[in-house]
This record gives sequence, C-alpha cells and structure tokens, in this order.
Amino acid sequence: MIVHDLKKTVQLIITYPLLKIGIVVDEEGTVKKSYSALDETNDIDLLDDEDIVISNNSNECITHKKLISYDCPEAKVEKYLISNLDLIEKGMQYINCQYSVENGFVDIMAKDIKGNKCIIEVKNNPYNKDICFQSLYYPQTIEGNTRMIVINSDYQNRILKALKQIGNIEIYKYGLTLNDKNEISDFNLQRVI
Repeated sequence: MIVHDLKKTVQLIITYPLLKIGIVVDEEGTVKKSYSALDETNDIDLLDDEDIVISNNSNECITHKKLISYDCPEAKVEKYLISNLDLIEKGMQYINCQYSVENGFVDIMAKDIKGNKCIIEVKNNPYNKDICFQSLYYPQTIEGNTRMIVINSDYQNRILKALKQIGNIEIYKYGLTLNDKNEISDFNLQRVI
C-alpha cells in the first residue's frame, strides 16, 4: 500500500494492485468524499477532470488549482461576492453581511439600482435543504420590495424543484478556481432560473 499525502493530508491516495482509492478529508479529519478506480492503468481523477490527477505509472501527483465548489468554505464565497456584486447584477450595492432577521441571518443584504433590497443566500452544498426554508421565510422578514437570490455550487433535483415551486427566487449556480494561496482566482456565476 502506498499513501500519497497531498496538501497536509487533506487528500489521500491509497494504491493497491489494480485498485486506487482517493479520499478528501477536512481539517478536522472528517471524510468528505471518497473515490475509487479499478482499471488496467490504475489512473484516477479526483474531484473533477481538471482537479487532481494521480498517475500510478510514475507515482507522481500533479495538482491542478481547480476544486469542486463545495470544497471551498461558504464564507470565502460570500466574501468574494460582496466585493463582486456586479457578477449578480450591475449596480448592485452591498448593505451588510450576516444581516440579522427574526430567527435567522441573511448571508448578504444588498440593494439593486431600483432600490429593492436583495436577500442573497450563499450555499456550497447541493443537498442543503435549509435554502428552501430561507427562500420562503427571509423575504417575509424584510419590509418593502425584496428580491430573493440563492447562489449554490449545485442543486439536488428535489431542492431545485422545491425552489421553483416557492417562486420569485433568482437561482444561480457557481464554479470557482483557487490559486496557490487558496484564494479565489476565477469565479463563474450562471443563472439557473
């Protein structure tokens, strides 16, 4: 068995004859995702086609900068969006982050060029059900015209269907790239609905 220690044991590759297993672990040691490959060449691609490529032929790790979006902390995405609200809509202005409402906190509160308040909820987990409740509840806690904007790395089909049924929600999906300093160097925002 060969164990490759990548990025301070955050990602491990365990190689057996004709089998390779990849594990992504957070700083606390919790396994976030696992992968396996069984083929003649014993090559495995971790996370995405462009992320981390391990070749059994040379036992080398070639690390690419792109990561799956939910491997990037939500707070980092929020901070990036606060500085780049024009990605959502030109002229959008920042009001506050972690804006307190009754029984909750809005990730980002902004204002559009028409003066409407924009509730922006950022997630990094396609299976996060909280986004449905927040999308229904948070606009009711704000007086005046409001827009509900949800931004997630991806959406499980059931959650996307629920958000569509709630209505009056702008739904975005993002992808990102981190540089060597673990900072967002490329951010792609795409409107789903």
